[in-house]
Amino acid sequence: MDSRGIAAVGNHEAFTLEDIGFAIISIDRMPINVTGHFNDIFLGKHASFGQVALRRPRVSESNYRDTMRRFQRETKTWRSLDHPYILPLLGIFKRDEHIYFVSPFAENGCLLEYLADRPRVNRISLLSGIADAIAYLHNNGIVHGDIKAGNVLINGRECPLLCDFGLAKMPYCKTSTERKGAGTVRWQSPELWDNIPRSLASDTYAFAMTIAETLTGDVPFGHLHSEVAVIKAVLTCDERPFMTPQASPTGISYESAWSVAKSCWSTLPQDRISMTKALQRLRADPSLAKKSSDTSPEPGPEDPMITDEA
Repeated sequence: MDSRGIAAVGNHEAFTLEDIGFAIISIDRMPINVTGHFNDIFLGKHASFGQVALRRPRVSESNYRDTMRRFQRETKTWRSLDHPYILPLLGIFKRDEHIYFVSPFAENGCLLEYLADRPRVNRISLLSGIADAIAYLHNNGIVHGDIKAGNVLINGRECPLLCDFGLAKMPYCKTSTERKGAGTVRWQSPELWDNIPRSLASDTYAFAMTIAETLTGDVPFGHLHSEVAVIKAVLTCDERPFMTPQASPTGISYESAWSVAKSCWSTLPQDRISMTKALQRLRADPSLAKKSSDTSPEPGPEDPMITDEA
């Protein structure tokens, strides 16, 4: 593969993306994280950005074409995005027949890890940032396809960054079978189990599950121990995550956030509110109108997230 870019595979449109290997000063030999069956993540150093994360897709002879198609699709989507709450793609890096996505290193890890370390942080503020990122995607006709806390990183300024666009669908893409039914069951809307393609509405449902994750600190339906049990509970009993807790440890009410979740997890896609509406309702939460810890305005992209701490 040409070190200056990524060549298209199969019938996909050809394109290139700059190989920024000239700016990569070092890369660790061992991964700092293993993400499912698809990627390994390494820590590296960039000449201008300092610490960076390098995500390397796992490629074998048997899955080469499928992996390259996924890599190409994700790169085409990711490179087009520019939003303060979306993890930026700095470029690609090729070494020893491996290809890496290069992005800034998020010092505070993924969302649930961050919440475990910072239980008093204002979770409504975090949810507002995530909703802002998803609304941006939807306003550009892009379906993310895999929204969950595990795909939200927290940077050094304690702001959320939506990431992982491997299942994203651009508005000009035709629906393909690889986007049907893929993803994680606990976050999937019921229509996806009927092999219906992912949509803006299925993203909205997944955001509702992410609200539940963020407020509880646990995966959706954490009391159910198998995906089959989750599907049965949702389809047969119309079950949704328990709407508890109702407030933060410092007394910040979660009533409005749970109300947004309820409006986003309706069974029928057409009954779910848009992400623009979800964002508006979260931004109207009283906890975001306060200054200092409990009373600061909602942070801008360069500001740390609000905490509940006094």
